[in-house]
Amino acid sequence: MKINLRKPKSLIYHYCFLCVLIGCIEASLNAQMFEGKKPAITPIRTITIKPREEVTVAAEPAPFEAECPTKETVQGAISDCQTLINCTQKLIALIQNDADAEQRRLDKSIALWKNEARVWKIKNDSRIESCWFLLGATGYEVHPELPLALENLKRSGTWLDCAVEAAKEGKLKDANDYILAARKATKQAGKLVAGKIRPKSKYALVGLPRHLASRNPSKDSNGHI
Repeated sequence: MKINLRKPKSLIYHYCFLCVLIGCIEASLNAQMFEGKKPAITPIRTITIKPREEVTVAAEPAPFEAECPTKETVQGAISDCQTLINCTQKLIALIQNDADAEQRRLDKSIALWKNEARVWKIKNDSRIESCWFLLGATGYEVHPELPLALENLKRSGTWLDCAVEAAKEGKLKDANDYILAARKATKQAGKLVAGKIRPKSKYALVGLPRHLASRNPSKDSNGHI
């Protein structure tokens, strides 16, 4: 005779089993019900960010480095001064014909000329300040004609400013006379470099004509303020 050693299951066991079974059935039904109501997945919108365009900024001009003046550099300065004189002559002609020119164009031309003249003066003043390089071991200048030539160019630049101001005031004769004085000073600078005029000559430096010097009490005969 076989004896069943397993204990009979109690009512509590059957009750727990039924509860678990009912819970699983409800969970399965809920999952099926919510699956039909599951919202559609919205695709993610892709945004492309373009790299920022680089803006090219005009580089500032390099500062003019001082160096010992030579005949070649002074001759180059003379050539630049002659170019500036020609530009000034054209500007004065434009101012003279102001009635036929637009004021805006005239103002722009004057502003461009002033900027060009300012750059030229900075370079020339730097060359003048560098003339101490020309001092020899004895303390005397090796090339005394070069500082005198640069001084003539400086006076020429000063008189070009006066020419433009005179033209703006309607004094066209004075403006043209200033141009002639500037050309004479520039030509004298070339003669000094070429050795056609001795540095010790009293005519080495060019001065303003008397009628221009007398009309500018704030300047001396050399055009200096």
